[in-house]
Amino acid sequence: MHSRLNTAAGHAFAMRLIQPSLLAFRSYRFSNYIGWFRSLAKDPVLEDFCERTLALTVSRQSIRRAQFDVCGALTVFGIEIADPTAAGCGRCPPRRCGA
Repeated sequence: MHSRLNTAAGHAFAMRLIQPSLLAFRSYRFSNYIGWFRSLAKDPVLEDFCERTLALTVSRQSIRRAQFDVCGALTVFGIEIADPTAAGCGRCPPRRCGA
């Protein structure tokens, strides 16, 4: 039951039906969030980022963590990969960030 709830929440987050807080997003354990998010986003810039991370000479775990963190940021802040500015991530008021 718990696994199905995590999966359902992950799908709702990836489809951007629900925009969770960072704390809420981190509280779930997803089996394939990167795959769900990428297949729904169909974003060529995100795909390029993921391909570039695979070419890095770091551990597979580090690559997955980087991909998960980017997909998570896009989910939590409701932005596209081309938009990760301080204003886009809610880190400063729009009038001060030029957004």
